[in-house]
Amino acid sequence: MTDNGLGGKLRSTVTVLAVWCCLGLPLVPLCCSAESVENEEGRSDPVAQEPTPTGLERYWEEIKDNFEVLAKLLIWGTAAQTTNSTQNPSNNFANIPDLTANAEIRADFSFRIEKFEAFVKPRLNLDWQHWQTGDLAGESDQDVELFVNEWEVRFLPDRKFVLGFGRLNLQWGPSYFISPSNPFFRDNGQANPKREVPGMEFFRLLWFPDAAWTISVIANTDEGRQEYILDDFERVYAVKVDHVSYRQYYSLIGSYREDDLLQLGGYGNWSLSDALMLYMEGNIMQGSAALYPNQVAQTPFGPIILMDDSRVDDSSLEGTFLWGASYTFNLGPTLTMEYVFNSPGYGDREAEQYYDFRKAASIGFESGFPLINKIGTLFLAQTLETGLRLLRQNYLVFQYQQAQIADAVTAFIRVVHNLDDGSTQLIPYLQYDVTDHAQLFVNGLQTFGPQRSEFRSLLQYGWLIGVEYTF
Repeated sequence: MTDNGLGGKLRSTVTVLAVWCCLGLPLVPLCCSAESVENEEGRSDPVAQEPTPTGLERYWEEIKDNFEVLAKLLIWGTAAQTTNSTQNPSNNFANIPDLTANAEIRADFSFRIEKFEAFVKPRLNLDWQHWQTGDLAGESDQDVELFVNEWEVRFLPDRKFVLGFGRLNLQWGPSYFISPSNPFFRDNGQANPKREVPGMEFFRLLWFPDAAWTISVIANTDEGRQEYILDDFERVYAVKVDHVSYRQYYSLIGSYREDDLLQLGGYGNWSLSDALMLYMEGNIMQGSAALYPNQVAQTPFGPIILMDDSRVDDSSLEGTFLWGASYTFNLGPTLTMEYVFNSPGYGDREAEQYYDFRKAASIGFESGFPLINKIGTLFLAQTLETGLRLLRQNYLVFQYQQAQIADAVTAFIRVVHNLDDGSTQLIPYLQYDVTDHAQLFVNGLQTFGPQRSEFRSLLQYGWLIGVEYTF
């Protein structure tokens, strides 16, 4: 018997609903018309049809969702006093300005889209310089420079690999004074936290086998914004292996420079307690590509000394090693001490020859004869850019630092003493957080010691004061 009544209609409706739900289709189109849906007041309104984004639109939306911008404005001024040393006679060789004023806009852009990441750090710098000493005394100069200090594009095929290329400032290691394990940069940027180290071009491949290990293959392909006074840029290739475990981390870096210089570097950090930390950093290489003074002849007027790379083919091992310890007190301050032994640096006899050569070069530089002046200029460039990270062999570093003093002040004072020639650097830094977005900062450099010493070769003092505003 066929049931055409209410029961049959109900069974038919239930059957249709069951089939519809099994197909995973929405119920709204079944319960109401495609053109309208009943609102809270019982009226029928058109259903809002969301347009399906195209491929380009979808990527654009993802870029906007993953796009970040950080902008800063820095304004600072410096006052410096040069030393009238044989390296910079009357400030006519280095031409260091006595007064400067700078305004710099720093913008950091970054975004990620699927397996690609990128960032770029353009800079706009307005610079004013004034000289009170030397042949340029009374003159001023202005410059406007737009440049990119760092940028990189990275490809992340999965969680274990990163492939990147760009202009970077690659820094690592636990030490404050220098980072001898870094084959790319001599300056670790620790003396002035507000100054940016110029970047260089790198290709990088990073592999993360697990949470404890990282293996990096790095190629330094171009000098970027770094400047080389005498030698041309040489490409450097490195493999870096990092391991992290409880309260300690280690790194080993093997590198090769295209002038046939091999170097093995590394660093380690051990936290013996919440307060006490020990660390070391160093490198070993065969020979040295730096310039060394050598006596080539003896005359009635004295020895003839020239600078050359006499150790570049030396089979003996050279190295720079740093040992450090820091202790953090309950009240907040951290005291740090570092000792550096730099075997490629000059011994006492080489240092005496170096300063004698530099004195002769300065006399030629100021001779007034064009040809002799050019030779003197070349020789002074050699004594300024010897290729050594440190001129001598033994250094001692003391540092006091503390952050968030009264929730607004960050400070450190660093003293670097050259144990071989008796010269000293005093580097203080003070930062005051005026607001959440504005900071005042002061950074100084004061040198002490004899004229024939490393730290008194160029500056007697230099002081910088400025303000930073983050938008």
